[in-house]
Amino acid sequence: MECTEQKDIVNENEEIKEEIQEENIEEVEESVDDSEMYGEPVDPQIPRIAKFEKVSFVEFCRVYKPIWIENQKIIAMQNGQDVTDAFGYSEQEFQETAAAIYDCIQLPTRATKGSAGYDFVFPFGRTELVANANMNIPTGIKCNIATGWYLQLVPRSSLGRDFRIQLDNTIGIIDSDYYNSKENEGHIMVKITNDSREGKTCVFETGSRFCQGILVPFGITVDDDVDTERVGGHGSTGR
Repeated sequence: MECTEQKDIVNENEEIKEEIQEENIEEVEESVDDSEMYGEPVDPQIPRIAKFEKVSFVEFCRVYKPIWIENQKIIAMQNGQDVTDAFGYSEQEFQETAAAIYDCIQLPTRATKGSAGYDFVFPFGRTELVANANMNIPTGIKCNIATGWYLQLVPRSSLGRDFRIQLDNTIGIIDSDYYNSKENEGHIMVKITNDSREGKTCVFETGSRFCQGILVPFGITVDDDVDTERVGGHGSTGR
C-alpha cells in the first residue's frame, strides 16, 4: 500500500472519530438540557441528571413482607415454638413495623462534595450477616435518571476490605428505563454476600451504609438502531 493511500485511510478514520465525538457532545448537551428539572449544576462540569425517590408503601411491603415473615419464624423457633408451613403472623403487626421502617427510609446522599458515590443505607433493624451467607435488601428507593446515563451500584470499600462484602451480581446496573417499571416501580434491590475468609459476621443497623451508587454516562455504537422498550423489572431484557 502506498503512503498516500495510508494517509487517506488515516484522514478518513480521523473524520469518523470527529463525527462520533461531535454526536456524543450533542447527546450529552441534550441530556443536560432535558434534566433542567433537577436544578442548576453546582459545577458547570457536573450536570444534575438524576433524582432519588421512595417507592410506594405498597411496593415496599410487597418485597419486605417475605423477609419479615422469615425473621418472625426464626424468632419463634428461638423461643421453642413449632414452626410449620402454615406459620401464622399478625398482619397488623407487620403493617405497623413496615410503616415505621418506610417512614424512616433515607434517600441516598454523598458524604462530601467531592464524593462520586451516593451512599445507600440499611433500611430495617439490626441484622447479622454471617460468613458465606447472603441477603436481599429492598432499599425502598428508585431513581429517575436522564437518558444517556445509568446508576452503577458497588459495595462500600470499607465493607469489602473488612468483610469481603460483595454484590451477588458483582456490579449493579440501574438503567434509566428501569424507573417506574410496571412490575416493581423500579425498586432498587441489592443482594449482598459476606465472603469473609476469617468467619467474620457483618452487623448492619438501621442507617448503616452498605453500598454506593455512581451515576455514569454511556455511549452507543454509530449503527445502533434499538427501539425496544422495557416492559418488566429485573432481568426483563434477558427473558
